[in-house]
Amino acid sequence: MGIKVAKEDPPINHLLFADDCLLFFQADEKSISSVLDILHNFGAISGQMINFSKSAASITGDLSHQKKMEIINNLGVKKLCKYDKYLGLPILLGKSKTTSFESIKDAFNNRLSGWNSKLLNQPARTTMVRSVLNSIPSHYMSNFRLPKHTLQQLDPIQRRLWWGNKANKGINIIA
Repeated sequence: MGIKVAKEDPPINHLLFADDCLLFFQADEKSISSVLDILHNFGAISGQMINFSKSAASITGDLSHQKKMEIINNLGVKKLCKYDKYLGLPILLGKSKTTSFESIKDAFNNRLSGWNSKLLNQPARTTMVRSVLNSIPSHYMSNFRLPKHTLQQLDPIQRRLWWGNKANKGINIIA
């Protein structure tokens, strides 16, 4: 049971993060039954029950959609979708990394929607860019290598705020 990161590496069957657990196993009846037995025994011994309504599964491999849904139903969990996040980061990355990280640009725009850069002086704008806006991609960049296109989309947004140009007109000079 488990997955290998590289051919010569040992298989990984679980990862633990605080009170969260990721399990890796084969998508067959024996493995599913074993995992469910282990989870049931864990709950019986520790008194901590698994919340299956907050649990999700991603099944990869050469299985039909019907078989994947059957496995998910047997596990009693929901299907992990491409928009699900863990600690604010995407769990599944699609083929287009730019699309996968579009939420960073959305977060920038959400933060900026309540700010009027014309009312802030230059030091205040500098603080906003450095402390608030730069913290958003930093969280992602600590775990992923962001696509160059995504980073290129964030720079003009920061420059517009810093130069006090709320409209998308004029030149955004690099400081």
